[in-house]
Amino acid sequence: MPGWHARTAELEKTGQLRVAGLATEQHGDRTRLFMQWHGMEWPVMVDALNLIGVRAVPITLLLDGHGVIRYVNPKPDDLAVFLKTDYPAPAPTPREESPVPPEMALALDAVARNDAGLYNEALAGVAKRAAAHPEDAETQFRLGVLYRKRHDSSARKADDFHQAVAHWSRALALNPNQYIWRRRIQQYGPRLDKPYSFYDWVAEARKAITARGETPVALAVEPSGAEFATPSRSPAAEAAPAEKHPDPEGKLARDAAPLVRIESVVVPSTDPKAPGYRVHLVLTPDAAHQAHWNNESGASALWLDAPEGWTLSGNPLVLALPEKAGATSDEARAVEFELTPATAGSAPPVLTGAVFYYVCEGENGTCLYLRQDVRLLLEKR
Repeated sequence: MPGWHARTAELEKTGQLRVAGLATEQHGDRTRLFMQWHGMEWPVMVDALNLIGVRAVPITLLLDGHGVIRYVNPKPDDLAVFLKTDYPAPAPTPREESPVPPEMALALDAVARNDAGLYNEALAGVAKRAAAHPEDAETQFRLGVLYRKRHDSSARKADDFHQAVAHWSRALALNPNQYIWRRRIQQYGPRLDKPYSFYDWVAEARKAITARGETPVALAVEPSGAEFATPSRSPAAEAAPAEKHPDPEGKLARDAAPLVRIESVVVPSTDPKAPGYRVHLVLTPDAAHQAHWNNESGASALWLDAPEGWTLSGNPLVLALPEKAGATSDEARAVEFELTPATAGSAPPVLTGAVFYYVCEGENGTCLYLRQDVRLLLEKR
C-alpha cells in the first residue's frame, strides 16, 4: 500500500504501533539485507517451511492490544480508524492446541539454527512422514525446503537440489493454488515462467548500504543466475544461434574416471501454458583423484543436442574462468541454460549433450582436454 512503510515506521518510533513481520523466504539472510537496505528496524521472522500455511503474500494484519485481528489487508483510511478505536477485550474462549509433530519440530529447529548437523536427522524424519502420507502436500513442500537447506550447508549431498525441486513440484501438483510453493520453484526456473526477477535488487541494495557507510549483511549463499533472471514472454527471445561444436566427430577422449563430477537439476515451468525448463549444472573436480582445472589452456564448455523445434538460450555455453584465476584451481563451476518447446503439447524429451574441459589429475599429473557426455530427462511437473 502506498506510503505504508513510511507511515508505520513513524508510528513505530512514537510508540503508537508495534510492527513485526514474517517472511516466507528460503534464505533468511536475504530478508535481513532487504531490511537493512530500507531501514526496517522492526523484528521479522522467517518461515521457510511455511508452517503458517499462507498461500500468497503480502498480507497485512492489524491486531489490537488483545491480539485480535481487526483488519486484513487494510486500506489507508483503515489505519487511522484502527488507531483511534479502543477495542474491548474479547470474551475468553477455550483454545484447541495444535501440537507440532516431532519431525516438524526437529525440522524447524534445524532451519532456525541453520545447523548442518541437524539436517540429516530432520530430513530422515520428514521423509518418513512423507512416505507415510504421500498426498500430504505440506510435508512434500517442507521436505523440499530441507533438501535445499542441506544443499546450501556444509552437509551438502550431490542430489539435494534435485530432490528439493522434485518435492516442491510434487507439492504444487497436489495443491496448484499454493503460490508460496509455486514461487519457490519459479525462483530457480525458466524465464518464461517468472513473475519477476527475484533478486535483481541485491546489487542496488549493497551499493546503497555501502554509500551510507554501512557494511551490507553478508549472504551465506549468493543468488544464482536463475534468481537474477528477468521474465521473458517470448520463446523466440530465448533462442541463441548454435555455434561450432567443440568435437563434431566425437573423437575426444571420454573422462572415464571421471575426474570431474557433474550434478544436474532440471527445473520445469509451473505454467502449462508457458512450458520450458531451466537446467542447472555444477562441475566439480573429484578430490579423490586430486583433480583440478587447467586454467592456462582455456575455459570449459557445454554443447547440447537440442531437439528440432526447441530453442536454447545458448549453444555452446562457455563456463567463464573465475576472476584472477591462477594457472590451476579446483572450485566448482556452475552453468545454467533454458530450453523451450515450440508447442505446449511437446512430449518431454531426453536432452543429450557433452561437457568439454581441461583437467589435470594429481599434483604433477598430465593435463588433458576431455569430454563427458550428459543425459538429462526433462520431466513434466
